[in-house]
Amino acid sequence: MNSNNTKNCNCFENFKNLKDKFNELFCQYKLAPPLEPKYEIKNYDRKILRCKLCGHFTAKHKIKVNEFYKKNYSVISHGKKMKIKFDKIINLKSSSDNYHRVKRFLIFFKHFKKKKISLLDVGSGLSIFIFALQKIVKWQLTGIEPDINFVKSAHSIFKLDPFFKGCSSIFFEYFKNS
Repeated sequence: MNSNNTKNCNCFENFKNLKDKFNELFCQYKLAPPLEPKYEIKNYDRKILRCKLCGHFTAKHKIKVNEFYKKNYSVISHGKKMKIKFDKIINLKSSSDNYHRVKRFLIFFKHFKKKKISLLDVGSGLSIFIFALQKIVKWQLTGIEPDINFVKSAHSIFKLDPFFKGCSSIFFEYFKNS
């Protein structure tokens, strides 16, 4: 399995079918992990699928995301002091899973590192991924985030004005049944 297989991979189209021959169950959570904030998700069931062709991971769940993000997700998960949380995560450097996520991403897309491309980060959250990438690549980076508290933080605290836009319910219509 390597990134060359990606061009032949249609895992995004097939991820809805758990029995698809290209997807394998990587892990499953019937209960929220012990350190996950208390989001009050009913009938918790999350599956992480891994594409056998390209190694891409996909989450499969029955969470109604358009409702989930309307209930102050950012405040429940990160508190009201997002700048402090952001700085804490950034200062973890190689101890942070975010650091390793960026590193894995750049390895996977190594052929594009010096090209001028656009990247859309769906669910930008605290903006850590885009913040880290903008220091390494010259890509046009855009974040879409449904939680207005995260969007406001990106604009006011992190000075990422050109990169963030609020996310409307139209976006969620596409993913509603996934």
